[in-house]
Amino acid sequence: MIQYTVPADFKIGSLYKMKQLEEKYPDNKIREVFGNLSGSKWPSGHGFLKSQKYLENLTELKEYVNKALELGFDFNYTFNSSCLENKDIITEELEEILGFIGEIIEIGVKRITIASPALMIAVHKRYPDLLITASAITGINSVFRANEVKKIGASTIVLEEDITRDFKRLEGIKNYGGVDTEIIVNTKCTFNCVYRNFHYNSVSHDTSGLRKAFNYGGNCAKCRIEDPVSFIKSLWIRPEDIETYAKHGVDLFKLIGRERLSDINLLRMIEVYFSRSYEGNLIDLIFGFLTTQKHLYLDNKKLDGFLEKFLNEDFECLDACHPDHCDYCYQYLKKAMVEA
Repeated sequence: MIQYTVPADFKIGSLYKMKQLEEKYPDNKIREVFGNLSGSKWPSGHGFLKSQKYLENLTELKEYVNKALELGFDFNYTFNSSCLENKDIITEELEEILGFIGEIIEIGVKRITIASPALMIAVHKRYPDLLITASAITGINSVFRANEVKKIGASTIVLEEDITRDFKRLEGIKNYGGVDTEIIVNTKCTFNCVYRNFHYNSVSHDTSGLRKAFNYGGNCAKCRIEDPVSFIKSLWIRPEDIETYAKHGVDLFKLIGRERLSDINLLRMIEVYFSRSYEGNLIDLIFGFLTTQKHLYLDNKKLDGFLEKFLNEDFECLDACHPDHCDYCYQYLKKAMVEA
């Protein structure tokens, strides 16, 4: 049984359709839907989501959570901002956060995703039965780090994206980390991106309406357009490769995109991954069938076999892409790219 965690669009009708997809593809299970109140004073890993108006209060959230539980889906509340302006360690501010978490527990929330280790410690001490997921933002990329967050209360870890193709490391974390391992399947982040942590911090703060001298998202898009091989190097997982990852220690597969749910086709994404196959453009999977992302066509089926080199224990990707060292990703770009 392959288990998934998927974004909540907070539509009751979508929950029923997810249940229908489980019945159609019985080897798949949605363990949880995840998200947060758009009216919350505390941001998540994708900021305040002010451009995406979903649920604004706990009364609305309770109705959604109860229906999810009724259909067999847990709800995971995302409280995974990379920066809480020290509110996770200042006593008065922390008490306010813990009070809010107590309120969401009362309406049926059983899981929470947190990035801050300090907040994990406080939450686990106050609410030991609440299941904590350590966010990808926490940067869990080793057995040592997995054990550290386990000690402070995490029962699931979302693995850092940069180790997605390090299968030896994935197996080691599963075998010796003592926690459930979760991996993002449709990230558009590139391998070893120097901007990533700063991008996380940027979206942790409410800067809506302010003029910005630098746009992290726009910069990443520009880099991908100028250097298309970055799409091959991006740390995606195709539907065809899900079982390979399951065999190498991954317990849970995460579809992301909650910051742009009004634009993507979430249910189609779920069905494609449930079916383990997609005939079409890899870019569709990375961006959730977002219609504006059509400047490049990479034939997904032409990427069959791409993982074989990474599964070879003698190969270690050093991100040193150069014809004199390794042009593996460039070769697959040539193979998969379809000219317009």
